This record gives sequence, C-alpha cells and structure tokens, in this order.
Amino acid sequence: MNYSNPARMIHMKHPQFIENFDKEYGVGKWAQVRQEANNVMAGVFQAALLSGRLLSKDAPKCNAVAVYGIDMLLNHDLHPV
Repeated sequence: MNYSNPARMIHMKHPQFIENFDKEYGVGKWAQVRQEANNVMAGVFQAALLSGRLLSKDAPKCNAVAVYGIDMLLNHDLHPV
C-alpha cells in the first residue's frame, strides 16, 4: 500500500487507511485481517497469562496499569507472520 515509494510516505487517519486497504485488496478484507490479528494477539496474552510471566507476585496489591504496543507483519497473503 503505502510503501512502494519510500520517499513519498503518506500519513492517513484510520478510516482512510481501511478505505484504501479495502480498495486495494477487496471490500471487507481489512475486517478479516484485523480479526485474524486480534486472534493472534489474544493468543499471545493468553500464553503469557498461563506462563505466569505477565503478572508479578505483587499484582493483587498493585494499582498499576500496563500498556502494550504490538507491531505485526503480514505475509503476501495478508496473514500475520
């Protein structure tokens, strides 16, 4: 999409991105990609919870909040790598 000419990167808002993505790959395709990505991220957090590494021993007493950022690559078939 936005990477064919690195000298001409385009900043766009989320609704415009979805519109352009669906225009390039087919209507509703972004919804499919996003659902698959959400499933992958849910699996990552579930695995972390099961391993016990996501929570510290002080978690029940703690009023802290964690924020996570995730970068996800898609292959040529638009599936998360």
